[in-house]
Amino acid sequence: MIIAVTGAKGSGKSSSLLKTAEILKFNNLSVAGIICRRIWKEDKRYGYELLNLSDNVSQLLAAEEDLDDDVIKHFNLSFRKKALTDGVNAITQGCNADVLIIDEIGNMEASGGGWSDSFPFVSKRVCRATADRAKPTILGVRENILDKLKEMGLPPDEVITVLSDYGGVSEIILDILSNRIFIIQSALRSSSGWKREH
Repeated sequence: MIIAVTGAKGSGKSSSLLKTAEILKFNNLSVAGIICRRIWKEDKRYGYELLNLSDNVSQLLAAEEDLDDDVIKHFNLSFRKKALTDGVNAITQGCNADVLIIDEIGNMEASGGGWSDSFPFVSKRVCRATADRAKPTILGVRENILDKLKEMGLPPDEVITVLSDYGGVSEIILDILSNRIFIIQSALRSSSGWKREH
């Protein structure tokens, strides 16, 4: 099962996916993959950091300024090649986790760069899953890329659009997971609902 979470820039996709990952981990499910979060300096976007969900280690992914590292230029950003490789590795090595999260899929991936080298592994993960043991994959996707997911081998079963004034996206994702997937249902559902970290 693939769930695509989309929305405008700054709408809260990454924050929602991070919250979802935290709740799933708190409920003893293995969560792997990556989340790319904006870095702000003096109220301006500086770049992005890459968070590996398996070990919670983050590193600089991209910056709007020139970097001394080996980089790939994409639009106005300098992407660190090492961080891109580490992101692909985090995704491919995380394909056996209960839940895989990839945030975000954008123009770079649509043109064959970024995390795209990991997509065949993700597709195999989705195809391998049986109906009652499906291991969901959750994608953070730029709005303009949503229609291209099928071409990338990642057609979504569900699409959630994040609105900047709505904070319940994690709950929607968790409800979809618990209603459709037995492994998540048995791990997360209780008579009182979701267990949440306080």
